[in-house]
Amino acid sequence: MEIEQRLKNAIGPYFSPDLLREAKQAGFSDRQIGQLLDLREPLVREQRERNGIIPCVKQIDTLAAEYPAQTNYLYLTYHGRVDDLPPASERSVLVLGSGAFSRVTTMFFGGLLCQVSRRKVVTWLAESSLTLVSDLH
Repeated sequence: MEIEQRLKNAIGPYFSPDLLREAKQAGFSDRQIGQLLDLREPLVREQRERNGIIPCVKQIDTLAAEYPAQTNYLYLTYHGRVDDLPPASERSVLVLGSGAFSRVTTMFFGGLLCQVSRRKVVTWLAESSLTLVSDLH
């Protein structure tokens, strides 16, 4: 791969920010870049962040612009410089995975065992929520 060879030929921590951005856009992790440059991963991350090479949030329009999208389908990418959405200003919660938790979860309240919906639990914890789902069946 051309980018891999160019990274191997770079000299230590003095690699080009353009090369680093290109490697991130091609899908290389900080660890992989560090291995090719013979540098530790934290140093690569520090250089990347110092040069403003950070992922941005992009939104997928699931309704093909027929109507304003009500559900945000978001992804992170290095192929952009501006987020499609502003950061949340209110207190928010990220639910990782979800699975059965997306429907009902069991909790203890004052010694009582209760089953409550995820939506109700998240509403108690924060003003907004995002559920990251890795299994869509």
